[in-house]
Amino acid sequence: MDFLKHISIPIGLPLFLIVGSLIAHSRHKHKSSQSKTMEDFFERERLANSTRKQDISHLDYMVLDLSLLPMGKTQDPSIKILEDTLTELSQKQILDLSDKSNTDLKMMYGPANLDTLWECDDNYHALSLTLLEYAKGLSDLGFSREAITVLEYASSLQIDISQIYLLLAELYQKNGCPEKISGIYAALDAMDENFRSYVLKHLESSHAGE
Repeated sequence: MDFLKHISIPIGLPLFLIVGSLIAHSRHKHKSSQSKTMEDFFERERLANSTRKQDISHLDYMVLDLSLLPMGKTQDPSIKILEDTLTELSQKQILDLSDKSNTDLKMMYGPANLDTLWECDDNYHALSLTLLEYAKGLSDLGFSREAITVLEYASSLQIDISQIYLLLAELYQKNGCPEKISGIYAALDAMDENFRSYVLKHLESSHAGE
């Protein structure tokens, strides 16, 4: 409590008054800090809302290459639905904007682009979940190698769903190629530090003693 260094406390002042004084000072400081934070937020939001519409055609949109996926391997209805979803997504713009707030997006590209950017981000999350379910479905049907292909492709896109990497490691083990797990570590090196740490922790715990 650094603020104690700057408070002069009279000798002999009752303890409850001293404590009350310190609490009041702390609350005042906290409220002042909150007020400043809110002012900064509203000022940034005001600036973001006044940003002109920017050209977003140059953004690093994700390209979904269906030729790299085991499409049509089975006529299972649930797999067919997932493949149809992937086909639809391959024709849409996809962006991972999970590390950006609405204010960030408006500040960078203008509020007029916000709905389009939201849609691109929604497409990313739809792609992420669809690839995971596609791999799970193929694995459940006995198509382990095809499931691995899907998960490796998701990994190459740096999809940030931990189950993708954990399931891939599990399938590598089951299919007698544990040496490929090193490729998962390499893929994680290029990803967000918090996400990487989370996945590595679970990878190490799940394969401890093997």
